[in-house]
Amino acid sequence: MLEAGVGIGTIDLNVKMLKAVPLEQDLVAEGRVINISRSLGVSEASLRDADGTLLAHATATCAILRQQSG
Repeated sequence: MLEAGVGIGTIDLNVKMLKAVPLEQDLVAEGRVINISRSLGVSEASLRDADGTLLAHATATCAILRQQSG
């Protein structure tokens, strides 16, 4: 969602592990941007097993670092 060359710095990262992650099983990871402004981005992600059971959930807030022109 950001143009090439824009950096980010993590301000806050929360990960909640809800169940054990099974080995040798297909998993579905899904992430989405909740909000993005000129200087901050907020996102969330989930990890589910093939049956749709939620295994983990995460949120992140990141600073958007644009090059100063001039």
